Amino acid sequence: MTRDEYEAHRRRLADELRAAIELAEEGHRARMQALDLAWQAAAPGVPLPAGTPKPVAKRHRRPGELTAEIRGLLPRLPQVFSKEDLLPLFAEPPERASLFRALQELIWDGFLRQEQRGRGRNATTYRQTPRTQST
Repeated sequence: MTRDEYEAHRRRLADELRAAIELAEEGHRARMQALDLAWQAAAPGVPLPAGTPKPVAKRHRRPGELTAEIRGLLPRLPQVFSKEDLLPLFAEPPERASLFRALQELIWDGFLRQEQRGRGRNATTYRQTPRTQST
């Protein structure tokens, strides 16, 4: 083994250690948040210990509510837009899967069409159809 191979191997091991530590910390944070949620559910009137961020419970929308909400936001969007343009307009951001399902419903209903499919870091873009402006 040469000196360069040795150094490269040491760097790789250090990188793997950092990645493992990050994953462990992320898992720990998720378990702590789940514990905090369980604590609040079991004892609604009892405050969380000091320094604990309050867990944020997401609001569940009724069937069709998100699709209607997006239709109401379409006039505020450019003709061609992506989810990055849409997300800041929500008072409460929807779940990712729910957002894409609602956008797909708007495509099926003729309010949108997929302009360009997303790939990698490039988001899918949607184009508003003439039906969007007429309703």
